[in-house]
Amino acid sequence: MIQSIYLPWVLQFIKECKVVMMMQYGLCRCVIN
Repeated sequence: MIQSIYLPWVLQFIKECKVVMMMQYGLCRCVIN
């Protein structure tokens, strides 16, 4: 029961972290270039 409540939240959290990391990586590349 607990997993069914937390799993969507965890997946959303991971998705947002990936987006933030990709944005930061893109900014770093822009700064370096």
